[in-house]
Amino acid sequence: MLNPVNNLKTARQNILMIGIIVFLIVAIPLPSPVYAVEDVLTLGVFPRQDAKTTTKAFTPLVTYLSKKLNRKVILKMSFSYSNFWQDVKEKRYDIVHYNQYHYVKSHVKFGYDVFAMNEEQGKSKITSGIYSIKNSGITKPEDIKGKIVAFGGGPKSMVSYILPLHTLKKLNIASHEFKSIFAKNPPNAVLSVLFNTSDLAAVGTPVLLMPKITRSPDASNLQELAVSEAIVHLPWAYSSELPQELKRKIKEIYINLHTSEEGKQILKKAKVTNFLEANDADYNRVREIIFEVIGVNYQS
Repeated sequence: MLNPVNNLKTARQNILMIGIIVFLIVAIPLPSPVYAVEDVLTLGVFPRQDAKTTTKAFTPLVTYLSKKLNRKVILKMSFSYSNFWQDVKEKRYDIVHYNQYHYVKSHVKFGYDVFAMNEEQGKSKITSGIYSIKNSGITKPEDIKGKIVAFGGGPKSMVSYILPLHTLKKLNIASHEFKSIFAKNPPNAVLSVLFNTSDLAAVGTPVLLMPKITRSPDASNLQELAVSEAIVHLPWAYSSELPQELKRKIKEIYINLHTSEEGKQILKKAKVTNFLEANDADYNRVREIIFEVIGVNYQS
């Protein structure tokens, strides 16, 4: 004969067990995808801005690449141009975002191939400008002579050093006629003018639109003394040692980001309007300018 008490007890135990199982299914998150060590790809970004800003800007892209490639992609940050370039030399990056000078040199010496470039504010080209403070008495390029000019980044910076020197050279102003100093990154070069630690700043013109500058109450006091010719925008390259099919997939992901809502949000986070397809020949004018300014030929 069945015991109603025992049956009720067993039913309650079964209900409790089912409840525990459901709780565990809901509460315990699914494990993240597991990647083999050899599948890990390293993406490097040059220190155009500070590390915190750069990490925030490009983490969504890295996450998306990991998902689409089914490979773990990690973002490797550098806190200075010299450290960044050391990583380029040692081929620590599988994918790398850097300036035009970095690209043409690394293409010849270390086998990096360009596949895309930035489009910012809808523009596929970029210019550099030379800026001073209004009412400083520095109102024209000739006034630079004898003054302190802050360049953003270092002597390997294309838009914030080599391109401004090219502009000044065309204006018959030689580099020995003013004192050059180097800020940690381009925004800091502009801030050095606003804080009166330098007389002028030479940076890419998009730098003036960066929040670090626009938030400054003194930003409206900047005036442009000279602007360079436009050159092709900042490149993205990958190591020539990557498999051909993998390179094809990476390029496809970049240039198609603008076709989806998720991709558009990734572009917005990266502060670009698009990634455009690019090839080595697009940077030939960059090579000419480098040769005119520093006398080094990086022909591929």
